[in-house]
Amino acid sequence: MSDDQKYQFALCEAGLTSTDKKIWLEDHFELYKTTLIWPPGFPPTRMCNMPEGTIRESFHSTYKKLLSEFDYEMDNEKRTLEFN
Repeated sequence: MSDDQKYQFALCEAGLTSTDKKIWLEDHFELYKTTLIWPPGFPPTRMCNMPEGTIRESFHSTYKKLLSEFDYEMDNEKRTLEFN
């Protein structure tokens, strides 16, 4: 499966009303990391080569929006996500 297909599949799942958003975020965290520049010890930043309107940018934006609905912490050394 190509990356674009993975982003599309994840976006389709996110749009389902039956989807548990926290589980979706956990399941797609590794895919989300492919949209980031995340050097060890530093906070992640959005990749600069994601033109607006692309499937990758749409996935990144959706992930960030859903993530903002929860209390969470990211470990910048281990590059992990934990919900509080």
